[in-house]
This record gives sequence, C-alpha cells and structure tokens, in this order.
Amino acid sequence: MWTQALAHPEEIMRNVRAIYTHKSYDNNTDNNDIALLWLSSPTSVPNITYIDDNFVCLCPENLPFPGILQEANVFVVDNDQCHEKLKNLPNYTRITDNMLCAGVPAGGVDTACGDSGGPLLTTDGCSQWVQSGITSVGYGCAKPNRPAVYTRVSQYQTWITDLIRIHPNQNLPQFCRCMYDVSG
Repeated sequence: MWTQALAHPEEIMRNVRAIYTHKSYDNNTDNNDIALLWLSSPTSVPNITYIDDNFVCLCPENLPFPGILQEANVFVVDNDQCHEKLKNLPNYTRITDNMLCAGVPAGGVDTACGDSGGPLLTTDGCSQWVQSGITSVGYGCAKPNRPAVYTRVSQYQTWITDLIRIHPNQNLPQFCRCMYDVSG
C-alpha cells in the first residue's frame, strides 16, 4: 500500500523537464483538462497503454487526508445522464465528448480534492487494468447522483503521440481499443 510519508522499495523518483498542457484547455469549463510531463529519465512501465472509458477513490469530506492511497469501485455514467444529474448545480458548464463521468448513485464514494490528475481505471475483462480517465472535477464530495468528471484519455491519443514524437529517442505508447458494457 502507498503512503504519502514513507519511502517505498518500488518508489521511482524523477525530475520533470517540462509540462505540456493541452493548448485548448479551458479553465472555465475544464474541457481538455490534460497535461503530459516530460521526465528527466525513463521509468519502468508496461509496454502497452490501454485506452478505455470506465473506475476511482474515497472522499473523506472535511477530514484530514488519510496518508494512504485509497481506491473505490464506481460506475461509469453515460454523458447524457451525467449532464442531467449535474445541469442545475452551481458552476456546472457542460459535459463534452472529451470527458466521462463516474460515481455511485447512492453516493458515499467519490474522487476527492487533491485527486486531480489521478487515474480512472478499470479492468478490460481479461483482468488487465486500463486507464480510461484522468480525475478532473467534482461537484460536492460523494453526494448521491453527483458523478465526478474525468478527462476521457481515449480522445487524446493523437495529441499524446504527436507530443511524444517531438522528443528524440522516446518510445511511443501503443493504444488499444477495448469494448465494455458501461450500463452499470
């Protein structure tokens, strides 16, 4: 289990050479809420990056951070259904095709403040973990019928690949399309 305070034998430390935010990122709508980090040296990661649309974390509202990495099961919510659930909330703009939503209808489980940039993961039906989203924004913490909003990684395959290509000697990720029943 990961902790914020202790060193871990599998921990990898790298400096960040550059941060590339998407040129069309809109701070008002959180559309295109994605960035890539160019690290000082390579890290050990799986050879294949899976891109999908589904998963997430616990939200201890008004409590101190637990210090231990949390995870929880959530359900992907169709974008139209997500819009219907969020449309009357203050500061809501809209859900775009670059986003996906996930949550638990009864509430109690959600992503939390400080989780931005964290992965939304699922299994591909063959017990392999795939990244489908990046934590972006929430509307209240773990509230019933208030899914959190994530950046839909699959929408950025070309942007990711093109950005990596500008740096010599960088390995390009392999992207795979996986089909899932997200009806929950």
